Amino acid sequence: MIVIVAANFCLQSCTDDLQDEKDSIELPRLLKPLKVTFGVATLNSVELSWQAAAPSFEVEYCQAEDFAQDVTVVDGITTNKCIIDNLLEDTKYYFRVRGVSETGRPAPSLYSDIVNKSTLAEPAIENIKAVSEMKYTLDPVTVTTIVTVTWGKEGVEPESITSITFTHEDNSPITYPVSAEEAAAQQKVINTGLEVSTEYMIRLYRGTKERGSCQVTTKDGPIPTVEGESKLNYTTNPVTADVSLTWELYMVPAITTVTFTKSGEDTPSLTQPILPADLTAKAKEVTGLDAGTTYIVKLMNGDELVSQSEITTPKAPSANMRIVKPEDGDLREIVVDPSRPDTLFLVPGSYNFTSTATTGIVSKNLVLMGESPATTILKMEKNLVLQGTYDRIAFKNITFNCDAYLMQGTVNSANGQFNIGELSMVNCIVNLASGSSANSTIMTIQARTTGFSAKIGKCTFDNVITYSHSGNTQFTYVQVSASEVNMVFDAITVKNCTSTNTARGIISIGQVSEPVNINVENCTLYNINAGKNTVIYAAKSTKAKIGVKNTVLHFGNTGYKFIDYVAASATVNIENSYFFKGQTPLFNNATAPGNMNMIEYNGTPQDLFASPNVNPMATGASFKIKDADIAAKNVGDPRW
Repeated sequence: MIVIVAANFCLQSCTDDLQDEKDSIELPRLLKPLKVTFGVATLNSVELSWQAAAPSFEVEYCQAEDFAQDVTVVDGITTNKCIIDNLLEDTKYYFRVRGVSETGRPAPSLYSDIVNKSTLAEPAIENIKAVSEMKYTLDPVTVTTIVTVTWGKEGVEPESITSITFTHEDNSPITYPVSAEEAAAQQKVINTGLEVSTEYMIRLYRGTKERGSCQVTTKDGPIPTVEGESKLNYTTNPVTADVSLTWELYMVPAITTVTFTKSGEDTPSLTQPILPADLTAKAKEVTGLDAGTTYIVKLMNGDELVSQSEITTPKAPSANMRIVKPEDGDLREIVVDPSRPDTLFLVPGSYNFTSTATTGIVSKNLVLMGESPATTILKMEKNLVLQGTYDRIAFKNITFNCDAYLMQGTVNSANGQFNIGELSMVNCIVNLASGSSANSTIMTIQARTTGFSAKIGKCTFDNVITYSHSGNTQFTYVQVSASEVNMVFDAITVKNCTSTNTARGIISIGQVSEPVNINVENCTLYNINAGKNTVIYAAKSTKAKIGVKNTVLHFGNTGYKFIDYVAASATVNIENSYFFKGQTPLFNNATAPGNMNMIEYNGTPQDLFASPNVNPMATGASFKIKDADIAAKNVGDPRW
């Protein structure tokens, strides 16, 4: 019995000693954390986790990979993950983890491998814009620079912007507080403390946090200006020029004289006093200047220069021109006079041309010109008749009100033939069939006798506005009958023109010699071909070359016949040209594949033009393209 008891005692004693030995075993240091990974990252926090066993952990982080400075320690972490917050947005941080013991034994673990993570960046505010304006008053004299800053995007909740700064070069920022109401409206108007003609960097802040920026250059300050509009004075001999001066003085108290000095000279050729009435009107009429001369115009306050500008007076008619005045009578008598010079200059006013159908004959060079179609008006009760051989016939700066045709050529044994090197019309307005519903075209060529021919080399219409009586049954620019005449054209060009309200189209060539070139470029054609004919008719010209470029086409009726040509041999080239939705153009009386590069405008004339009208000269009418997408494509008559 004793032996057995002794044996049991020994077994128990050995077991306790083993436990004591085990409890007394201690690691020299904690094990190194492994597999450091990241969870969710926000604007100013990062979630971190790792694998390791320790009483607690420390996380160290900084912005330098070598942990040489500015290291932040987060300790007392008792789990294997934590969230590090109060970080800077859009910033890369480096992290490492180690295990620690509260008693210092065992020793802290080695640091984990270094890992890095960037916080998220808060998107800058969208659509920050600044618009500058300048306001001034004369009584009292004040100048105010105003900048309106707007920001944000529709449908996005406004941010709580608290201030806006304006910084110019190295100067200290000017800070403007933003109220809660302004922040909600996403707009701030600044009208104090800003200079004129200055570039500023604008920054928006929420507290100390910049939320976006833009630049603005403020408007120029009020600079005194002088402008002048000059016209010829035909009552003097030789012809001189008058100038209507206008000015804005802004903060200048007074001016005493105005001087005119010819460009390249030092001494004024004309000095005039500024009278009290001139100061009140801010304008002065000056006469007796040389025509065709560039002057430096100076407003003076005693000997001090206030403002200056450069003004060029119009050229006087040359010696080989005849100056014609309305009181000189029927223009037909002057045109058919064989002794007249080639060029007739029409002094601003209203004129009549009242020939019969056979007496208004142009048989020599004719250049008929005025100062402006707004001031030089010619009523064509009958048309000019083309006959003879000569170099040119040209019209410039005139408004024509035509009862019927402007020019007509009837080629037969009675009227003979004609051969004209060039026909041109520049900067003119033509009201066709202005007083009736008669046939009307700028130029019509007719014949009934075989064997007689006629020629016009270059036929050019540039910067011309034409419109017609609603009953007009002819074409706008050129019409050649389909009878026996063998008409010759080198080229017909219609460029930078607006044509409206025609029963037919713009060009019809019947029997013509080959080849013929027709080019239509940068034109606005509105409400044309109302009679369901064809806009460009060349069906009998097998070698015709037809080009249409940068043009807008609107039909006045159904049918939509655009170009009738001989498809097998003639050529048509269309570039950057538009028709309106639902008005698909017909080519050769059939819809051509792909509209031959014509582009459909998905809208109405009211969508495209500012104010379309069958009379483009009517008050308020405008064919300016208001559709921003089309306006940038160089389409239509550029004058609008």
